[in-house]
Amino acid sequence: MSQRKKKRRARRKFSDEFKADVVKFCRAGGESISAVAERLDLTETAVRAWVKQAEVDEQGGTNDALATDEKAELASLRREVKRLTMERDILRNDLPRRVSCWTRNSRGGSVSPPWKSDRQLFGAA
Repeated sequence: MSQRKKKRRARRKFSDEFKADVVKFCRAGGESISAVAERLDLTETAVRAWVKQAEVDEQGGTNDALATDEKAELASLRREVKRLTMERDILRNDLPRRVSCWTRNSRGGSVSPPWKSDRQLFGAA
């Protein structure tokens, strides 16, 4: 183990304007994608992904890939579906119930669980 491991670089975020400028540099034709990535201290895979996404955005999306605005809309719709599903499950009381002392301590008698209403307990309609 004579070589030391490289420290992982902290995750960086880049603005949309910066990504657009990098894509312009790549499309200018003077340098390859790998050269542009090395010059700007970026990873080659990130730059290639930005160029590919820019092409998809220009076409308005394809069958295989979504445009950026479509990806954002899909993410927000998935969050909304998740929230609504949770609300529905809470309202339905569909979540699994924990074993309570009522069911644990009953000695074979007909002790009703605590979630039944008084009407159900005393036979009132």
